Amino acid sequence: MKLVRTLVYLIPLIFLWGCSFSLTSDILPPPGYQSMDQVIDVGDNGNNIETPDSLQPSIIPTASDKEMDVAGTSTPINNNHELVTITGIVENLSGNDLPEGLKILLYAFDEHNLVFTDTVNMGDDGIYFFNNVEALEGRLFQTSVEFDGIIYGSEPVVINESQSPVELPIVVYEVTTETSVLNIERLHYFFELIDDDNLRVVEVYVISNDSNKTLIAPQNSLPVIGFHLPVGAKNLEIQNGKLGDRFILTSTGFGDTTPILPGLGDYQIMYSYTLPYSRNMRIGWPVILPIKALVILVPGDNLSVKGNKILDVGIRDIQGTPYHFFEGGDFTPGQEIGLSITKPLLDLTPLSIIGSNFNLLIGLSSLVITCIIGVVWIRHGKRKEKCEMDATLMKQNEFDDKNPDMLMDAILALDDLYQSGSLPEEVYIQRREELKTRLESMMGS
Repeated sequence: MKLVRTLVYLIPLIFLWGCSFSLTSDILPPPGYQSMDQVIDVGDNGNNIETPDSLQPSIIPTASDKEMDVAGTSTPINNNHELVTITGIVENLSGNDLPEGLKILLYAFDEHNLVFTDTVNMGDDGIYFFNNVEALEGRLFQTSVEFDGIIYGSEPVVINESQSPVELPIVVYEVTTETSVLNIERLHYFFELIDDDNLRVVEVYVISNDSNKTLIAPQNSLPVIGFHLPVGAKNLEIQNGKLGDRFILTSTGFGDTTPILPGLGDYQIMYSYTLPYSRNMRIGWPVILPIKALVILVPGDNLSVKGNKILDVGIRDIQGTPYHFFEGGDFTPGQEIGLSITKPLLDLTPLSIIGSNFNLLIGLSSLVITCIIGVVWIRHGKRKEKCEMDATLMKQNEFDDKNPDMLMDAILALDDLYQSGSLPEEVYIQRREELKTRLESMMGS
């Protein structure tokens, strides 16, 4: 079920990757994305949590100083295969000279299985050589070096027997603990109502390290970068890791201990969690790093999102499913992303009106109209009853036939009642004629 829910979000991401839509034009899932099957409850501190092997971060295996297979035994060279030379240069893009004596490790893989390793010392000029390496068809090679406590690797290369020398350059960087080198190129929020009481939130970060140094944690027990979880968050699902390994809990959420290398948008992470939902809900995230672009995506139109610097850019149909887009940007550290997430009292989306809710809306509309008519009728009836009562009382009043002033006052009072709308026309005409006849009779005598 979690796999299906995750794919719901990947469909619009993949679609928007190939189209142009303001800030949403470059939404794409992190490379190598797989389903987030790891379920982590923030309240359990990471205990008793298992993660499928497919979600473990890839690491470079430990190498020894001689050729060996996975079991640790020496691997004889087969003289029937051609021997090649693997070489490369180690370059420090932070600008300073490399220390002497760096060890370069070579790894050989056949069909993803490590078959042997080898080690040489880097030369003073930064160049290294592995000579007489057995070049089995389809074998994959990769080299690595440890510099300032960080392991840097070359690009993996599959070689053939006729390819020699094989060049595997390695780029390294010095380290820094200043998080100011980072900025968030794109931050994506996805909101989905699981049921009336629970909201699913998916967050995707695309982060750049704009410096020429690798960001590391200030201490071994601290993360390199932290992520805030709102109060009440549960069922945390993290891509490519687990709590207690790469990811650790913090006082405000969780953090990643992986060093962040220089590069534009090279660090990417996706995770999700659930929150208890109320109809007029507000969520706040403190801004720790500069955010250039924020994109919010809501399936359908059953939720409304409002907030400072947030613009409603409308609904787009993606592969037959409507998605509501909101966007913003230019958030600076110290600010807050405060969002109000509300659910309409009635679902008035076009799909719901055409669908099963159409008859319900007609019934509700009829009920409202009937109630309005009923209120008007009751008010009119009470008004008429009151006016007739007033007229009856007036009729029962005994006027002095010898005092025309009292009759004139009664006619004027009757006119005032009619002009103010407090007396029905038929009652007004009848009563006025009676008073007028009596007055004329009195004046004629």
